[in-house]
Amino acid sequence: FSPSDAELSTSVHLRTLLEDLEGAVLIYDVAPNGDISISYTSPSVFKVFRHDPKDIGSEGEGLFSIVLPGDLLGLQDAIRKAAADKTVLDYTYRVLSAEGKVEWRCVRGTSISCDVNVDRMLCIVTDITKMKETEERLEFAELRSRAALQQSPAMLWEVDLRTHDMKYVGHAAEELGYTGRVYADAPESVLAEGHIRQDYIVEFSRMFDDLYAGRDGGSYYVMSRDAAGEFVPVSARFQLLRDEMGIPYYAVGIREPRIISRELDLYRTLNNSGVFSMRVDDDFTLLYGNDRYYSITGYTRETMAERLQDKCRLQIHPDGMEATCDAIRSAVLSGRRNVTLTIKI
Repeated sequence: FSPSDAELSTSVHLRTLLEDLEGAVLIYDVAPNGDISISYTSPSVFKVFRHDPKDIGSEGEGLFSIVLPGDLLGLQDAIRKAAADKTVLDYTYRVLSAEGKVEWRCVRGTSISCDVNVDRMLCIVTDITKMKETEERLEFAELRSRAALQQSPAMLWEVDLRTHDMKYVGHAAEELGYTGRVYADAPESVLAEGHIRQDYIVEFSRMFDDLYAGRDGGSYYVMSRDAAGEFVPVSARFQLLRDEMGIPYYAVGIREPRIISRELDLYRTLNNSGVFSMRVDDDFTLLYGNDRYYSITGYTRETMAERLQDKCRLQIHPDGMEATCDAIRSAVLSGRRNVTLTIKI
């Protein structure tokens, strides 16, 4: 096994390696007048650019001919600048495939010394077409989602479980002035600004307890402040993103109005009236009352439960109690949907 045999073996192995490279090795020479020539291409150049020698030359010296005209000047200027400044070249550009399709390539390189009067760049070119197509699909999906959100009253929100930072996105978030803000230490920072009505803080906090505990899939209902400063009913839910170990690290949620816009005026009307529901039993037990109901009757939720045990019957003045109770029972038994009663309390 002679030295010449060793050199031949090394040359064969090196050529095999260069042929199997995922990228193509190129040497660009920049002359003093700015002309650029390609003095070397690895055997993998035809695989990376998917062109035959007849298209780009037997040594790949015609590679500039397949660069899209709109990208050619930018590529050449980037090569000249990196060569002159002795800086790293990193440039993305488009080429035309043998089938006439537009594809993407990325060239990275560095300046090397040589014994001729040129600035020389040693570079590697890789095919990044699939990566760029994926980026474009993601960008399109993001634009489509953003457009849908612009037309929707829904609002997206995100929480980084590692930092507890919360952000809102979407048209509804813009109206509320939430976009561009980061709520640190959520939910405390959100609650501190009064975005959630006092009697729904427990429910809102429960959602974050589930979130930080890694329990997703639930639905939560709260009264949240709208752009006019009014509390309106909304529903919220979230999905956790998990790492390869199954550990959640991020939450993406959605907040949606529980009533649609055309029902909002009705909701506001009812909300400014005393709205309540009760069971038609001997005591007319209270099942629900809104804030206005308690304001009208002079009670709070707590005092109603404590003093009257939620018995609406005890709110009626004794002078008209029996007549009023009989009128209510009669209305229920008759199946009438609308009943007007004047009640002395």
